[in-house]
Amino acid sequence: MTIPWYLDPALWIDISWGFFFAGIISVVFAILAGIHGHDVDHHFEYDTSHELSVDHEVSVDHHVEISHVDHDVAHGIDFHGDFGVDHSGFHEVSQGAPFSMLVGTFFLVYGGSGLTLFSISKNVYLNIVGMIGIAIFSIFSLNTFFKKFFKTGTYVWRPEYAIGRTAVVVLDVDENRGTIKIDTGTPMGTIKYPARSRDPKKKFRRGEIVYVVEWREGFALIDKNYNNMEVNK
Repeated sequence: MTIPWYLDPALWIDISWGFFFAGIISVVFAILAGIHGHDVDHHFEYDTSHELSVDHEVSVDHHVEISHVDHDVAHGIDFHGDFGVDHSGFHEVSQGAPFSMLVGTFFLVYGGSGLTLFSISKNVYLNIVGMIGIAIFSIFSLNTFFKKFFKTGTYVWRPEYAIGRTAVVVLDVDENRGTIKIDTGTPMGTIKYPARSRDPKKKFRRGEIVYVVEWREGFALIDKNYNNMEVNK
């Protein structure tokens, strides 16, 4: 009895070899792309009614944590990232495996499992189902591994984070106008804000150290006395 050409085990062994080698090439390219990576610059928008000036071009600092060791990296496409934010404005996302690595892994495992299964059995239908199942299981396992051990972080700064922090007066501040600068304590560096004196009777000269006690209508309200911040809570 002659079997259809598409049920010929020899054909599927050749196909498996093709997927296997394509997978190797894809995974190698994915690894090389992850090693070289690229820097990502972001522009920050602040929810205020006034334009804010920044001392320098602000960039987002990305980290990948592997067993608590940080490396600079930019890679990957994650379809289901877990997002978390702490009080300092550091946003952390669980990073899934890069899309190119997932594709390469599928090809590699699909082809490799095909070579193994066809060496054991010549049942084409059963082997194809096994190849697909093993490949899908492998890419899900790889993506889960990446999410557990690889995390990306982004520093984001909002005006309200300035409340309670010390600032330096850049341009004289009174009840109507002025400018201060605040060290964010992050790789973003120092940011300038339009400011007003919380007490209309007080003025602050350039170089004075003050506290940001409130954020109102796009202005940082400042005072010399940190305890005045308690009134605004």
